[in-house]
Amino acid sequence: MTDGDDRVPISPDELNLQRDFLMSMAVEGLYRPLWSGVILDELEFHEAAKLERRHSAATAQAAGARLVGTMREHFDDALVTGWEPLEGTFSLPDPDDEHVVAAAVVGGPV
Repeated sequence: MTDGDDRVPISPDELNLQRDFLMSMAVEGLYRPLWSGVILDELEFHEAAKLERRHSAATAQAAGARLVGTMREHFDDALVTGWEPLEGTFSLPDPDDEHVVAAAVVGGPV
């Protein structure tokens, strides 16, 4: 890590565990998940990239698409739109995170 980098390395298995835990909590109604289409696109891409280490590219891409499709189906009210005007207005250290914060602000509390 470089100076000022506060990210903690997380293994793919830990990410799956975190994601599955959060989705389980959402299924139980303990919180309301929110995401943008960009967030789901990133998830699908990274899920497929992770799985390509063990499976064919086609299988990995299908699994990524299936994951995102399942999330869209089960949480049909989680998709946030209209966040784009806020992107770039938060002065975050990592500008690539701006779209996540913008979606959260537009999605708002329950």
